[in-house]
Amino acid sequence: MLKNTVILLLAAALAGEYWHASRTITNAQSQNAALRNQNTQLERRVRQIEAQRDQAVAKAASPIAPAAPAATIEGADPMELRMAGILDRIQLLKGWLDRHPAGRIGEFAHLTDDDWMATGRRFEKLDTDEDFRKAAADLRYRAEFDFMQGPLLKALKAYTTTSGGTLPLDIGQLAGYLDPSVDPSLLGHYVMIASGSSQSTANMPIYALNPQSAIVDEAYDTTMVGVGPGGSWSQGGNGSLAFLLDEMQARNAYRLANSGFQPQTPDQIAPYFQNPQFRAQFLAGLKARK
Repeated sequence: MLKNTVILLLAAALAGEYWHASRTITNAQSQNAALRNQNTQLERRVRQIEAQRDQAVAKAASPIAPAAPAATIEGADPMELRMAGILDRIQLLKGWLDRHPAGRIGEFAHLTDDDWMATGRRFEKLDTDEDFRKAAADLRYRAEFDFMQGPLLKALKAYTTTSGGTLPLDIGQLAGYLDPSVDPSLLGHYVMIASGSSQSTANMPIYALNPQSAIVDEAYDTTMVGVGPGGSWSQGGNGSLAFLLDEMQARNAYRLANSGFQPQTPDQIAPYFQNPQFRAQFLAGLKARK
């Protein structure tokens, strides 16, 4: 039997996946609230589908009549069948992670039902080991993002309140400001990429993933995430996490040196790269796109 919250959150996931690729932090709770009036009817229909599927399984065990395919279950709505498919894929992914515990990270403790269902919706095929690796990487991204904009951001705000607005020099300085339920060792997965006054850095990422410790699967952990009080930033697909981190730091450095203004052209951040090889890689990429 599905619980009310699972039904509601499934509907929310199907209404639109929350993918964090912009600076605006979406509010999942506000989307869920808009769907609450559908909860009673949706729960009843999915329960009916579960009962019909159980009957189909029972018939499959009988030599008299084979089970009907899920798509032909009488009265089943396509949307509801898709919801059932998402639940099945979530269970498959959890089973795969149980068999591959190295794919889990401590931040999984901060995953929400929305996260699981968004991943279940995004990956409609979980047949091969590669499929599961991609889905597990997606979950890690969501777990890290949730941790960064949740417990970590809360700790940062508490720190700057007591420091008079000065940012910590090292991410480890936030350990004493984490909620007691949060494992402080998770701070090692992140790194500070801004310093100085929290006011002058309000609209830029303050901390980001640490490429030295946050990578589980190099083939698929390829999205760099940065978070600050002003929003979130993510980038991936065109370099290693170390390269993307240096690029994010270069953008911060440019803005700090130019009264908070964004660069007018991409090449303007090149002098601010810390790694000369990454600077050359960045410029080569710009040249190739011309």
